[in-house]
Amino acid sequence: MNKLKRIVSNKIIGYLFTRYLTYFIQFISAIIIAVKLGPYLLGIWGFILLLLNYFRIIDFGISNATNILIVQNKEDNKKIQAISWNAIYLVSLLNVLIVLFLIYYKVSGIPLFEKYEISNFFVMVILVAIMTNYNVLLMNLYRIQNRLKELTFYQSSIPVIMFFLALMLKGEVLLDYLLYANVLGNIVCLIVFYVGKRIPPIVKFDRKVASSIINKGFFLFIYSISFYLIILSVKTLISIYYPVEQMGIFSFSYTLGNSVLLFLQALTFIVFPKIVSKLQGNDYLQIRNTINDIRKGYVSMAFGLVFLFLLTAPFLLNLIPKYKEAFVTLALVNLTIVLYTNSFGYGSFLMAQNKERINALISFTSLMVNLILAFALILVFKVSYNIVIVATIVAYTLYTYLCVYVGKKKMGLKEGFIKDFEDSFPIRLVIPYVLAVVFVLYELKYLMIIPLILYIVLNTKPIKSIVDKIKLLINKPNIIDL
Repeated sequence: MNKLKRIVSNKIIGYLFTRYLTYFIQFISAIIIAVKLGPYLLGIWGFILLLLNYFRIIDFGISNATNILIVQNKEDNKKIQAISWNAIYLVSLLNVLIVLFLIYYKVSGIPLFEKYEISNFFVMVILVAIMTNYNVLLMNLYRIQNRLKELTFYQSSIPVIMFFLALMLKGEVLLDYLLYANVLGNIVCLIVFYVGKRIPPIVKFDRKVASSIINKGFFLFIYSISFYLIILSVKTLISIYYPVEQMGIFSFSYTLGNSVLLFLQALTFIVFPKIVSKLQGNDYLQIRNTINDIRKGYVSMAFGLVFLFLLTAPFLLNLIPKYKEAFVTLALVNLTIVLYTNSFGYGSFLMAQNKERINALISFTSLMVNLILAFALILVFKVSYNIVIVATIVAYTLYTYLCVYVGKKKMGLKEGFIKDFEDSFPIRLVIPYVLAVVFVLYELKYLMIIPLILYIVLNTKPIKSIVDKIKLLINKPNIIDL
């Protein structure tokens, strides 16, 4: 009974339970929305989400810089207060630029927007973008203070509203109300963050503090925008060069594929400040042990979830006739997205060591490779839309290897290409991964149980480590606190 009480009162378990419930709702919603909108309207909705993603990542690194600076100054409350409010001022300036973009669109127009018929939606898109910028910053401030209830509300409210709308509405009406839900949900979340009273007392604008945020944020911005553009650029190129219906199928595949890894991102989201804190300093032996320990659980679990999903995907698609032929796209998107998890640990290490410039260079180089290959596949080889994602597989592979190589070099480790590649992509994961890719390309979808079995056989120790870490989180929830 005491153990049950401890589990029920555990803040991590409570947060993760609500997040996983929300992700399940999002997963079901994505299927219902895809069915009720159909490929064409889903293509329009996917393009709207693409725009919102662009507004989200073009934040000049303010939120990421604020997060890291507060962690690095966690003992100085006055400094934290100054950082927090100057970040809010900078976000307000960013939102002025978004309004100017709206004015430009109203005056000059943008041809691609007309293809997706979003002129009637664009004002609401801008409203959502503005409020999201504030909410993301406030979410980071609350996360550092381990205020998981407000985080839960922010991350759950909009998906829950959209779920009920998807049950009740369909067609163009559903499309309209999905955007209304985002506007309403963001307004309510702003109110919740304000009422939570975790925002420090207001201080005046400080040019020196603002400059420190911008200086740190600039390279974090180059890093984050380049990293996120690796996948978003492929979605953008598909939206430009392929029909709206195929954009809809790709958006459907991406939404379902990304939802699989959201189960892990819920945990990494709340432990990120603690990870950054542990990866600071010069004790590289301890840091490398920490990185290896983190990667053993996180990366292994990510691949396991994807192999499990690929096993069930054919049966899921049989229940959705309009998307029955989307298996190859859905599977390739999943196998692509999971690749970047291999960089986990080393990317965070470079941030904690104030190596934003190197991180930015790595992600920018990977983005350029992605764009060159994607354009070649589309314009030269004229491949089907679902094969364009191969460019991103190559880009994520390069990104991961460079993160591991540079991270190990910073620790003074020069072990050669083969060892660095093995550290980037453990053979115990590569074997079932390559087999899964072959099965997908040949559409042997009912043999996907074989990669899963291979994964289990080759990863018994990491799986046991994952179970041990789950037990630790249950018994000691305060380990995530700064």
